[in-house]
Amino acid sequence: MEKSERCELCGIPGKLTKHHLIPQRVSRSTKYSKDLKTDEGNFMWLCTECHSQVHALYTEQELRDLYFTKERLREAEKLKKFVEWRRKHPNFSGSSKMSNRKRF
Repeated sequence: MEKSERCELCGIPGKLTKHHLIPQRVSRSTKYSKDLKTDEGNFMWLCTECHSQVHALYTEQELRDLYFTKERLREAEKLKKFVEWRRKHPNFSGSSKMSNRKRF
């Protein structure tokens, strides 16, 4: 699902994707309510770059146990560093490949 506004982490406008604060796989267990899938409080709208970074930095268990609210995710140390960088590079597209390899 996509939405066009501003990312709830970096604030950069563009197409956004839905990030479930309690991951969908985890919310399917009997411990969590089935309502979490559609509960407005269980998701954030993130740009593709921020969304990819969240899942690159944290496992589903970490997201479930430590970063299950918008406030907690915004305060996550590793993610704060990325968001700060992202705000300085608003035109960066994670789809482009970057390499440290020197060209001759």
